[in-house]
Amino acid sequence: VGFTLLQLILGGYALHLDREPLRPLWALPLQQLLYRQMMSMVIISSVVSALVGTRLQWQKLARTGDVPPPPRLRPELADATSGVPGSGPAAAGG
Repeated sequence: VGFTLLQLILGGYALHLDREPLRPLWALPLQQLLYRQMMSMVIISSVVSALVGTRLQWQKLARTGDVPPPPRLRPELADATSGVPGSGPAAAGG
């Protein structure tokens, strides 16, 4: 409780220095209780699977070739992004 209270005070001071609202501070105790426990669980399961030698297979998607082509740029944007000097809209006008 003392550690969480210290974090709330320091977090509030940091938000005050940045002139931010203090509203997000309500989630700090949840972060301490839930997020850190979840990350510990992920780390432990990763270490266990590494020690046991469990291998995960890559999950490959089947290629179907039915992806539509990307949308075309407007002509004025295509000229401006070509990167060739003298090929922009100003060069065409003279």
